[in-house]
Amino acid sequence: MDEQQMNEDLLCDADRELIASAARLQKYVEAPVPAGLLGELSDDLLKLAFIPYASRSKLSSLYGPGLDFMSLVSADWREAFSQGALRMHNAKTISFPTHIEMANGEAVELSISENAQEGGPAWFLSYVPIVEHMKLRRDCVAEAKAESEKPRLPKEPLPTLMEDGFAGMQESEDYLVNPVPLAVLNELDSMDAEFSSFVWVSPREHRARRRRNARRGFHQTRSRGGKAGRTAVACLLRGQLRSAKGARWPRAFRLGLPGEFRRYDRKPCRDGAR
Repeated sequence: MDEQQMNEDLLCDADRELIASAARLQKYVEAPVPAGLLGELSDDLLKLAFIPYASRSKLSSLYGPGLDFMSLVSADWREAFSQGALRMHNAKTISFPTHIEMANGEAVELSISENAQEGGPAWFLSYVPIVEHMKLRRDCVAEAKAESEKPRLPKEPLPTLMEDGFAGMQESEDYLVNPVPLAVLNELDSMDAEFSSFVWVSPREHRARRRRNARRGFHQTRSRGGKAGRTAVACLLRGQLRSAKGARWPRAFRLGLPGEFRRYDRKPCRDGAR
């Protein structure tokens, strides 16, 4: 098998198209390799350039463990050379694309520079990016696959309210010793049954209460304000506060300690204004 056939076997059509697309980028169009210098180059990278040991280690990481990275980088150079996908990075350095695709859709670039050492190839592989510092398309694919393979936990429904439990709480010492004043009950009678219509919960208190309720067995939804959780707490308070009607004084109270509510230090609002 000749080198040309080996190159075709190592790269697929998508790989060759990615390398060819690099030649159409502005940075390649604006910095072509001069014809005189291009005539001195060869399509055989291993004969043209020396591959330092440090670059070989980076190539192994870039192309993937267990793969023949020397053959792969040689195939990429040969394809880039034949497609004219070479550019002058500076006066002594030529950059070329590989078939490794970055997350932004462009090809990973390598570079060769003039070799100042005598007795060796005229060029050496001077730049190989550190793969850990890059985001490659294969990483995105692997992450998406891993995410799709994660087990999906079943969503548990909210527990039903236990009226017997509320009745038992009303008979407890805390509720018998510290009843809600009659004046407050009368004030709540004029308010809406929706808990959030007359009780203001600060963001900090909301987060803390959600953690406490989770430990106690009360659950709140994560979206749309946790309406189910507010309804559960409202039902809990109705046992001792009775049902509330209307919504003329919104935010008249705020949540205090667990199981408590406090008067909110604001004047009543008319016509539902905030």
